[in-house]
Amino acid sequence: MRHVLKLAAALACLAGATDAKVFEGGWTVGFQKGPDHVLAGSACYVFFNTGAVAGFPDSGNWRSNSGESGNFVYDNGVLRFYGTYNSGFDAITAYATITDFKSGVGGYSNWFTGGAPLTPIDDGTLEMGHGCAGG
Repeated sequence: MRHVLKLAAALACLAGATDAKVFEGGWTVGFQKGPDHVLAGSACYVFFNTGAVAGFPDSGNWRSNSGESGNFVYDNGVLRFYGTYNSGFDAITAYATITDFKSGVGGYSNWFTGGAPLTPIDDGTLEMGHGCAGG
């Protein structure tokens, strides 16, 4: 009987491990620009989990339908993503708190990378919702 209980406990642990979620898929990201948080637009961001960024197991790369692409890390409920656009001359850094895999809120900054020091293009808040056309 003791062996049966140990086996049942081990199987329960394995079942829980296979149900673990990873961050991936299509997300609609809306950007609210500047101190007035004026809606600047939204885009479909598709995240591909590869587990290959800076040693983080829940990480990978992403692309958007607006021409941006880069890398991401999802760690302890916080998504951090960064990348380039405009032929690599501009960059985005962003974060969002996402605890339910359905929605999230955070912030972003866009930068002109043409020379030091980095020059800000715009900055603001963002909202994310799971699912989008193209994702």
